Amino acid sequence: MEFEHALPRLVTAYDDGLLVPFLGAGMSRPTMPTWAQLIDALERAAQLSPEPNAQAMAGTTPLDLIRRANQAVHKLKRRAPQAFSEVVRRVLYPPPNVVNPVAQATALARLWWPLVLSTNYDDVFTTAYGAAHPKERDRLAILGRSLQDCQTVLSSLDAPSGCLYWALQGYMGRPAHPQTDEAATLASELVVGHEEYRRVTHASPHFRRAFADVFRRRSLLFLGSGLGEPYFLELFSEILETYGANPLPHYALAQEGELDTSFLRSRFNIVVLEYARDPNHRAFPEWLELLAAAVDSPRARATRWAYALESPHNAGELLDAGDDFQVVRGKLPFPDSRECAGVSAGRRASGELRFGSAIEEFLGNARDAGRLGSGAHAAAVRQSKYVHVFPSGADPSKPSSVAAVIARGGTDRKDLRVIRPAVLEVLDWAASSGATRLRLQLLAAGRTAFFPARYSLIETLRAFVEWRRSQPKRIALSVHVTDAGVLSELTTKRLNLLEVLSSDDVRFWVEVADARLLERELVFLPETATIGEVAARFDVLEGDWEVTLRPPPNRKWRQETVRSLQTEFIGAVGVLPGSTLQFVRPSAGRSGA
Repeated sequence: MEFEHALPRLVTAYDDGLLVPFLGAGMSRPTMPTWAQLIDALERAAQLSPEPNAQAMAGTTPLDLIRRANQAVHKLKRRAPQAFSEVVRRVLYPPPNVVNPVAQATALARLWWPLVLSTNYDDVFTTAYGAAHPKERDRLAILGRSLQDCQTVLSSLDAPSGCLYWALQGYMGRPAHPQTDEAATLASELVVGHEEYRRVTHASPHFRRAFADVFRRRSLLFLGSGLGEPYFLELFSEILETYGANPLPHYALAQEGELDTSFLRSRFNIVVLEYARDPNHRAFPEWLELLAAAVDSPRARATRWAYALESPHNAGELLDAGDDFQVVRGKLPFPDSRECAGVSAGRRASGELRFGSAIEEFLGNARDAGRLGSGAHAAAVRQSKYVHVFPSGADPSKPSSVAAVIARGGTDRKDLRVIRPAVLEVLDWAASSGATRLRLQLLAAGRTAFFPARYSLIETLRAFVEWRRSQPKRIALSVHVTDAGVLSELTTKRLNLLEVLSSDDVRFWVEVADARLLERELVFLPETATIGEVAARFDVLEGDWEVTLRPPPNRKWRQETVRSLQTEFIGAVGVLPGSTLQFVRPSAGRSGA
């Protein structure tokens, strides 16, 4: 298959949330050492080879490299527990540790990825992804082969979980990065060579089963990966022998002649897309740029998700009645004559409202068109605690149909618990204005948001359901979304808004973790249940247990003791649909990330 013919299939798989990059050493060229160069450095550190020999290395077969890697790693690990990882870090990041961008990593990082698999130890892609997605909530969570990490990967296949980077063979960031317990654990998982990888995977059935699930339920896109290496093919073969033929195709970008395309297609359902032979692999990043451009281009895709609170049985009646709640892909438009609009705002220390760049542009265009007041009449007037209404352009003494919504706690602090009361107030204002529809953007979910944007959408929807139950007036709500993560979660149905519309219970995870135990259970409780009731259910009410919440409701929220929170309602603490409430002993170490 030619790349131009495969491109629409790749884009569709991306839209469906099925396309998962599988990164190999080629994704880090030429910044990182090659496999042969790494083995040479390990041999010299283990005093198995006095000096590098470029001519000998060029003629070494893959099986020779595997044998030599096993010998060097074995000797280094016998010498001292940290000797192996220290050598790898020196080879990956020699002074001065400058972050050099890699074209193919930069191209791939343009897109938002809920899951990335990698056999690389280095941070080339994670650095590129952080630069392309600077929002804290989009930061890649780096996972390894532990039981807890494998469970996190599996959960992400069916439910929103942020952006995950699954380091299959360990991970080592730059020396300048903070060396946390998690970083040390990932560094300890470094494996080199066929024998060591087989030993690790066979000793970890939870890892093999998790990988098998990803292999069967996602279309892997192999990029710079060593598909010719035997231990990967053995792992793929084991999956196929157990589960049968794969229901989804996989893809690989490779230089012409590098891979056995017929074998990979017939045996593993891997479609190899070949580019012309070139020592610089220039087509490789160019094709990834084309993929990113195709994903961003105008094309067929879902543009809105609409729901009726009281859906009639007859579809024709539903079309006549309209929908009550919509999520619309795209920027917030200016409201028409029967509509109102709410824009998210913060507050400066001086008391002035502040807006993100997109809303500043929205307001500027509206003022230029005479829709809103300008000059001395531009400032919004406080309507209620969270709502400030802009003056009309036609008559500045009268309110317009646009309001600023300040979903903030004290000292202009973003707080998830404030979003619902803010939405209730702006709904009251829109209804009192005689509007039939309110258009909103996601509140408190801009560049500095510390929580995933889906929580803003969930809380907006919960507020709308609450408001409609208590109000005789009928008003519809449209939420306009541009966040790539939320749109992906809606498209792939990992974010279930219908459940939020239909149920009063809060569905959240409870984890119990100490030095010997990790228990994880999905719980359905009303938001008036107390922390003490949840703790008693999991037998952690007594003792020195502490409570951690992900995401925290605000930046100042800190881990607290169960006893100090036991009378608090879970809703008041900040437990939302999709949250994780963790009970942890202070001595347990890692509290989950």
